[in-house]
Order: sequence, then structure tokens, then C-alpha cells
Amino acid sequence: MNEFFEQYNQISNFEFISEEEEKSYLIDIYRSTDPQSDNSAHFIQKKRIHTKYHTDNIKRKLNVKYFNFLIEFINRIIKETLGDEYIEDKMKFCDFNYKFKKNVTSNYFNHLKENSIISFLINDKNIINKNKGIKNYNSSVYNLIITKNSNFKDILNKNCFDFFPIFYNKSIEFLFDQRIINLSEMNCFYEDVLKNNNSNDKKYITNMENVINKYFLRKEIKEIKFVVQKS
Repeated sequence: MNEFFEQYNQISNFEFISEEEEKSYLIDIYRSTDPQSDNSAHFIQKKRIHTKYHTDNIKRKLNVKYFNFLIEFINRIIKETLGDEYIEDKMKFCDFNYKFKKNVTSNYFNHLKENSIISFLINDKNIINKNKGIKNYNSSVYNLIITKNSNFKDILNKNCFDFFPIFYNKSIEFLFDQRIINLSEMNCFYEDVLKNNNSNDKKYITNMENVINKYFLRKEIKEIKFVVQKS
């Protein structure tokens, strides 16, 4: 078994490896070190070692940071657009909870990609309820803000990852409803919370970029019409 782990350690040095590729490598190694065994898959499920460099861990980290950004981004647009009419206690969306943000299984991740932001945001099981257990709080926020400005639907009805390019590219201005929203005070972009924090780890940065391009940046989105300027 020591031979198995010696060979496994070589995998962690690979620049980029997906979960399926890792599993395939591990099964091959296990069978080569113990050819009599017919239970390699069960063994792999129990013995797989995960580091921060693995695809699933990077996906989870990116997903959490992106949804942190997304809720702050949406709340800032609402506040800046409504101006003097804005009432924080009634018009600020509660954040997504960690259980929601950390789920990056293939089926659920595809579910996120295919559905609107608001469909998840108004579901109580997905949010941190900071309002002492008030049910349907985010639904109330949504109903109130669209009575003030129905164009908020244009933002909230978009798919969950439509604004990932803004997070990734650190766009500091955003055009909405003929108004430029200043995002320069936000410090939750990819560059701020992930890239700069790992700047000394080239392998991790390379792996993150690969995961972003494979899973997060939708190829059909060439340009987000709201974006005005990148930092």
C-alpha cells in the first residue's frame, strides 16, 4: 500500500486535473500495485486524498466567493438606483447561506447555470435569515423593489453566472437603467479575494484559471451589455 501512496503523491504535482481524471489515475495505480484486488473503486472512494489544488475544491472556493460578490453587487445596484427612496431594512436582500454556495456537484452546478438568480434568492432554505426568522423576507424585498423600479427584473431574472465576467474582470462601473453604478468601493472581486491572496502560488492560480474557463465562463456570453469599464 505504501507503493500506492508514493505513486499517488505524483498526481498532486500535476498542473491541472479533474475529479474524473484523478479517479481514473487512482484506479489504475491501485490495480497496478494490487492486481489481485477487484474492489478498487470502493477503495478509491474511501482513500482519495483532496488538496486545495483539486478541481472540486477550487470550484467550491470560486462558487462561494462569486455568490458573495453577486449578492453585494445586486444590493449595491438597488441602493444606488433608488437613492433617497432606498430603505435598507426593507430593500436589502439577505445573503445566500454557505450550504447553498458550497454545493458544486455536477447536477446542482448545472441547475445553477440554467436558472435565474431570483429563483434561488427567494427560497428561504438558500439564504441566511438575518431578520429573526421572518419567512419569505427576500420575496418581500423583491416585490417591493420592483414596484419602485420594474427594471430590477432585468438583473434578477438573469442566470446565476451571467455576471461572472464582472466578478472575474473586476469591472468598476456598471450601466443600469441609464445610470452608471460605481463598483470601485467593492473589494469582493476575483482579483481581491482569490487571485491576489494566492499570487505566490502559481500552480493554484493556473488551476483556478483552468477551472474558471472550463466551468464558470459561459462561452456564449461574448459581452455583458451592462459593463462600462474595467479597473
